[in-house]
Order: sequence, then structure tokens, then C-alpha cells
Amino acid sequence: MKYVTTFFIFLLAFLFSHPVSAEENIKITKVIDVSTIEINNQSEIKLYGISDSIYKEYKTFKEKNDMLPFEINYNSVGELEHYTLEGNTFNEEQAIAEIKKLLLNKYIYIKEVQKDKYLIFFSDKDEYSVNHLIISKGYALVDENIDTDYKMKFLLEQKNAEENQVGIWSINFKTVSSGKSEMSMSNSIYIVISIIIFINTIILVFAFKKLSSLPNWKGLFYGLFSLISFPVPSIIISFQYELIAKLYLLLIFSLYIVIFYYLIKYIFKFKENLTIKKLLLLIIGAIIIVIFYFSNVYSVFDKPRSIHTLEQTFAYSHNISDSEILTGDYIYVNNQLDSFNFIDDYLYFSGTTFFGGAYGDVIPKGNIRYIVLIEMLISFILQLVFFGIIFNVVYEKFNNNTLKQTTRKREEEIENLDFKKDDVIEVPNFEKEEQLPSIPSKKSTNKKTLLLLVPIFILLLLFRKKK
Repeated sequence: MKYVTTFFIFLLAFLFSHPVSAEENIKITKVIDVSTIEINNQSEIKLYGISDSIYKEYKTFKEKNDMLPFEINYNSVGELEHYTLEGNTFNEEQAIAEIKKLLLNKYIYIKEVQKDKYLIFFSDKDEYSVNHLIISKGYALVDENIDTDYKMKFLLEQKNAEENQVGIWSINFKTVSSGKSEMSMSNSIYIVISIIIFINTIILVFAFKKLSSLPNWKGLFYGLFSLISFPVPSIIISFQYELIAKLYLLLIFSLYIVIFYYLIKYIFKFKENLTIKKLLLLIIGAIIIVIFYFSNVYSVFDKPRSIHTLEQTFAYSHNISDSEILTGDYIYVNNQLDSFNFIDDYLYFSGTTFFGGAYGDVIPKGNIRYIVLIEMLISFILQLVFFGIIFNVVYEKFNNNTLKQTTRKREEEIENLDFKKDDVIEVPNFEKEEQLPSIPSKKSTNKKTLLLLVPIFILLLLFRKKK
């Protein structure tokens, strides 16, 4: 009975123990993947506690996001909305190459822990397996199905690899989201815009024809309203067709130049008939037109492109850095805490630029800086030429009106003088005055001269005869 019991104990130990082979002829002849090796050119064995799922996930992720080379120039982002940039990669091929250096053609000892899954050792006396070494080098992850007896030690090796950022733990990447707010408009909106432009054109042509004669207040108001409302459709067009909106604004700018040229000719032609009120209205109207036009320009060009950059490690999506920058043409407001969203914001910016005020809270970026310079130049030219001509005419009219008022006042004072019938106006009597010595005339002076010359001439004749 004693021998039977001993036999069953050894049988159970054999069945439930993990045999260790100490044979020297177990040689690694091939590394198939990070968790599979071939021994003695015959059989494949799986490495216990090792998972290569991270590489499959990384490959799927890379193909899905169409990853581009690292350190891309943000200026080349263009109209694309999303980029995934590689930072530091470590693929399965690299891991296999490193494991080959470690194991290929090496003799090992194996220990089966689970069915067809083994721990491998370089020596039968080693307690530190090659499996632990592969995890510590970051060539693979710890298998989720690992037994509790081995789990803590494997996870400790994985934590060390993570802290040292080796192997798969050195994988990090950047995702860059780039875009700007865009809106698709229905065709009915563009029909309405076309009707508005057509009506404005008719009003403008009507007002333009009135420049051949002296227009009334209603004609000036219609012309001013038309010129102000002309650029408005560009804001709606820019939501979907930014380039067309910019070309439309350029066309309006050319139209304004022509109109201001004819306005100058109009002022010279009718300066005698234009009142000071109408001249001042032209100045106010010109200021409003320019400010309102450039407010539309700023609204169309203010299209900041937001580039959101997120850098993180791939394995656990741990964020390394998260930042957002703006690029393109935009107006930098209050340290990016606010932004221009309404037309009154752009009116403020345009008006401040026109009158040469200091912004303080806003900074133009990109091509908007050059638009600001253009508006300042136009403001200077208007003040120097257009406003100068009007002020000169107003000054002349003011002086003429003052002179006419003074003359009229004197005439009224003379007309208001009331002469009495008994009043006698004494006329000076020049006969009673003492006679002033008369001034000899030219003829009497000539006669006296001749009388004096006659005796002298006679004396000369007598003197000659004596000789």
C-alpha cells in the first residue's frame, strides 16, 4: 500500500508539475514574432506572458489615420483638416530584430507554464526568464491572461520599461487638427444676394446719373445707402466661396475709386450751387463708406485656422502635451480669449484704423496687416485730397457769405437812414477860401524861356559882327 501511495503521488506531481528540460540540444533557430520562436528547426513554441496585440493596434491606427512624416511644417497644412504625425515609432519588425540578436542560435531551457506556452531560460539555474527580459526591453506587452503567480513580476518589468521609455513605450505621436469654420449655404441664399446686388446697381446708376445735375437730399441719401450696402453680400459669399468674395470686394474697391473721381469733378462743377450742408454730407458719407467697406473686408479675411496639436504615447494614450495655435489671416483679440464675431466688431476695428487710433486690445495677423496699411493710406489720401477740396470750397463759401452779409447790412443801414425836410446840408464855399498860389502851366513856362533866349541870341550876333 505504501508503494501504491508513493506511485500516485509521483504520478500527480508529474501530471500537474511544469517540466523543465535541461537538454543542451534545445536551440532557437528562428524568431517568428515577439511571442513565437522555433526550436531545432522543427517545432514552434509560444512565449508565456507576452502579447503582441499592441503592434496590431498600432498598425491599424496608422493605416486609419494615414500618418505622415514627423515634424511637418504647419504652413503646408493647407485645406486638410487632420494630420497624425509620427513622433517616435517602434514597430514589430524592430522588436523582432532585437529579439533575434538576443536569442537566435542560443541554447535554452524551457518550462511549460500553460498548455503550449513556455518560459525560457539561458540556464537551468536562472530564475529570471527571457520572457521577463523581453518585457523589460519593451519589445512586447504583458498578456492580460497571465496567471496571478507571475502577474506581479511581469507587470513590474513592464512598469520599469514604461518609465525608461524603451521599446514600445517610446512610441509617441502627434495629432494635428487644422481647420476653420465653414458653412454651406443653400442656392436660394445666392439668389437673394443676386437680387440685392441687382437692386443696388440700379440705385447706384440712378444716383450716378444725378451727378450731371444738382441732386436733392433724397438722391444723395439713396446713393450713400447703395454704396454702403454694396459690399455686404461678400460676407455671406465668403462662408462657402472665400476667393469669390475677395474678388467681389476688389471689384467694389475699383468702383469706389471711379465714383470718388467723379465726385471731385462734380464738386468743382457745382461748387457755386452746393450748400455747405451738402458738402459736409459728402465728407461724412465718404467716411462712412470707407469704414463700412473695410469692415466687410476684415470680416471676409478674418478666417483664423486653428491648429490643435496633441502629443501622447500610443500605448496608453497618455498626454505629453496639448496646445493650440492660430495661423493664417486673423485678428488677434485679448490674448485669444475672444474673437470678432459680429459686424459691429469689425466696424470698430475699421473705424479705429481709419482715424489712426491705437488698438490696445486687437492685433492684426497675416495679410490683414497689409489691409490695415491700405485703409490708413486711403484715409490719408481722402483727408489730403477729397476732404481738402471740400474744406476749401466750404471756406470760400463761408467768406463769400460773410462778405454778402456785411454788404447787405451796410445797405440796410443806409436805407434805414431817415432824412428830415428841414435839415440843411452845408456845402463848403470854396470862393471864400484864400486863394492858393497858382502853379504855372507848361505853356507859360515855355514862353518865358523863349523870351530869355532872344536877348542872348541878339548879343551873340552883335559880337560876331564886331569881329
